[in-house]
Amino acid sequence: MSQKNQRSPPWSDLTPELLGMVFLRLPSRPDRVFFTAVCRAWRTAVQQCRPRLPSPMPWLVLPDGSATSFPCGSETFHLPDGVRYHNSCGEWLLLSQGDCSCFLMNPFTKATMLVPKLCSYTTYSDPDTIRDPNFERMWTNLKDISEIYVLSLVVCSKRLIAVTVSTKGIGGRIGTLALCRPGDAAWSMGTNELCRCLSDIVFFRGKLYAIGFNNGPHDLRAIEIVEENGNDEPRGAESTTNRLQLTGEHLQEPVETDKEDSGTFLPGGAASSSAALQLRAEHRRTNK
Repeated sequence: MSQKNQRSPPWSDLTPELLGMVFLRLPSRPDRVFFTAVCRAWRTAVQQCRPRLPSPMPWLVLPDGSATSFPCGSETFHLPDGVRYHNSCGEWLLLSQGDCSCFLMNPFTKATMLVPKLCSYTTYSDPDTIRDPNFERMWTNLKDISEIYVLSLVVCSKRLIAVTVSTKGIGGRIGTLALCRPGDAAWSMGTNELCRCLSDIVFFRGKLYAIGFNNGPHDLRAIEIVEENGNDEPRGAESTTNRLQLTGEHLQEPVETDKEDSGTFLPGGAASSSAALQLRAEHRRTNK
C-alpha cells in the first residue's frame, strides 16, 4: 500500500496511556475541559489517568464581569452583560440577571442550567422537629436578591444542586442548606438543625458533608440525599410535588484525608447522634 493511501488512525483509537501523558501536561482548566469533550474514549482515559493531576489554579472573577486565569492571566473570558456572579463549583458559575432569575453557566462550553431565584424558598419541617415560624417567615418572605449571600455551591449532578445561603439579617456568615433541581420554582430548605448553622459543604460519594457551628469547631455532619420516587423520569409541565429525603448524622471523630482523592475529607469515626428530615419541593414548569 502506498503512503498516499495510508490513513492516520482515528483520534478515538489513541491508547489510554498516550492520552494520559498528554492530559497530564495540560496546565489550564479550559484545555482540560476541551480535552474531555473530544469523545468518550478521551474522557475515559482521563478518569483512568494515574497519577492524578493536581487541581488547576482558580480563576479570578473581576468586578467588571471578566474572569482571568491565575497567576499568569494568559486566558480570559467575559460574563454575559447584566449578570451578577454569586459563587462557583468546578466549571460552573452561579449567576443572576436583573430580574433575579438565576442560572448555572459553564463559561468554557457555554452550557447552562436554570435554577430557582435566590430569593425564592419553600421550607419543610420534619414531623419530629419543633417548627420555627420566625425562621420560615424570614426565608419565605425574601424579595431582594441583594440580601442573599451564597456561601457554598455544590453541583452534585446535573439533576441536583446544593447551596448554603445566608442573609444580611443574620450577618451573612452562618449558612442554611438549600436544594434544587434544574427547573424548580423554588429552593427547598429544611428547618432541621442539621441543615442550619453551616459554614461550608462538599459532596463526596453520594453524600453531602457539612461543617457546622453548633457543637464546636469540629462539628462535621454527613447528609445523605434520597429521592423517594427513585426514578429519572422527566417532570411534566404541570405543577407536581416531589420529596427529597435527607438522613444525617453528627460525626465527632476527627476527619482524615482520602488518599485516593487528595483534598477531600471523610469521616473517621462513628456517629454520635442521628436525625432525619424530608424536604418537600414544588416543581413548576411551563411549556414555551
